Amino acid sequence: MAQLQKTHPERYKDLDLTIHEYISTTSSAPRERDAVLRDGYNMVRAMTSEEMEWHHPKAIVRNVVARAHNSFVFNGTPPHIITEGTRVRVSKDWGSPPSEDEVFYLHDLQEFISSEFSFALRDYTTPTPPLGTLSTKRNTADSQTLEPQRKRRKLHMAFLHHIIPQPHIHPSPYIAGDPPLKGKPYKKAAPTFIPPYTALPVSDVRLGWLIPVRGSFSWEDCTSAELLEHSSGPTCSPEPTIGNCISWTEESLLAFWNFLLSLRDTTSLGALGISFHSARNKQSAVLSSANTSRGTTDTSHYSSSKLGACDYIKIYHDASRTLYVRCALDVWQFCRSSNGGHKEKTRPLKGSRLVLVDEMSRGILVL
Repeated sequence: MAQLQKTHPERYKDLDLTIHEYISTTSSAPRERDAVLRDGYNMVRAMTSEEMEWHHPKAIVRNVVARAHNSFVFNGTPPHIITEGTRVRVSKDWGSPPSEDEVFYLHDLQEFISSEFSFALRDYTTPTPPLGTLSTKRNTADSQTLEPQRKRRKLHMAFLHHIIPQPHIHPSPYIAGDPPLKGKPYKKAAPTFIPPYTALPVSDVRLGWLIPVRGSFSWEDCTSAELLEHSSGPTCSPEPTIGNCISWTEESLLAFWNFLLSLRDTTSLGALGISFHSARNKQSAVLSSANTSRGTTDTSHYSSSKLGACDYIKIYHDASRTLYVRCALDVWQFCRSSNGGHKEKTRPLKGSRLVLVDEMSRGILVL
């Protein structure tokens, strides 16, 4: 290594420096000394000139530097909270007996305060006449003119998946062209529109009729439904809609499901889609069905969901065939065998008022 010192003090008198040039022993001959001195002087002169605008930066004393406009640092000290006599518990060995301070006795507890919830059962209890009320007997002539009181029927409270065969969803089939309308439109009653609807939608949309199987919808003036327990007695026979309630049996429900599938296969009412929907909460459907059997039409107990508290069947169809599908539901007959062996025909949906919904399951009308 070779070292070159300053040799021309008169030329570089404004700077006091020593210039070193390190070269490899295997390299070529070194440069001239004047060239080395000139390059070193020019480099130091350029770095120390005022044109470089050197300045002394301030020291950063903060521990955290925010990197974005939404970065914050909590600069306050946490508060000191004084607690009374906290015990430090040490985990015991498994199976160790409890200590005295870990044992509590019932007679040492304060008396519980009970709340009064009888108001919640007002809709489910039968009012009793006040004491001292005299009961009057009906005359024999009047009793003969009145219909015999219906026997209390046992309701089906279990799930319904085993009654209706799988699959529970049959999509609408593809039909080439527009088949001609068959049947007659329903004209037995006037529809009750559900706001904001005031008329039927245009004919190029898909709508759905909802047929309750067990429970009730929360739209006003809708017919509810009950499913009777399987029995061979006459009390389990499906009847036309009585008291704003449709009475189903397992046999009539299965026959109705097969009837809808046949309508879908024949395409006589267009492209029909059939689906069965179970209640989201079985208890709500049972409660709704029980209220129906007692003659209760209040829907406040299941108004939180229009469809969640009812087992029902939905029939998808074209809007142009809405009244034709409704008429087919009204005239459907179920043949059952009576005790004498002969067949009897009933119309379970006769006189019922069903709900029509749009593609978003919002109510359109009750008919």
